[in-house]
Amino acid sequence: MNLTTLLATLVPAASILAAPQFTPACPGCPISVSVTNYLTGCSPGGCTYSFSVSGPSQAGFGSAFDTTCNGTDVQGFYKVCGVPDLAANLVPVQRGDQVLHIQRTPKIGSETILWYGNVTTGRVPKGEPQSFEVDLTAYGAIAGA
Repeated sequence: MNLTTLLATLVPAASILAAPQFTPACPGCPISVSVTNYLTGCSPGGCTYSFSVSGPSQAGFGSAFDTTCNGTDVQGFYKVCGVPDLAANLVPVQRGDQVLHIQRTPKIGSETILWYGNVTTGRVPKGEPQSFEVDLTAYGAIAGA
């Protein structure tokens, strides 16, 4: 093995070992956020969503929040909600079901932590707001954030 090959192998391995290691307060335990007043409306051009969402203050999860989110399924990416470390995305799936994705990325000390969860919402009857819980699970620190 020549020096170039050896360095190409060792440098990425060293950067993985040097990456910050995040351990949630309760590894593998989700934190529930409450979604209320969830409404969607669909047309041939796509679907819109709006809802209120609140979550607790907890170690590794950041401060408590109570805010709103809104967007469309055609935006194709997460849209930031009323607080900068919370975002949502709606993805249509078969038979009219929709999957609501929520992620939170609080900065805890020098690390930015990724929390993620989703729920299949199904068809929401027109004008009937829904309420449900979404469990967010910590996936670890985001490199370079």
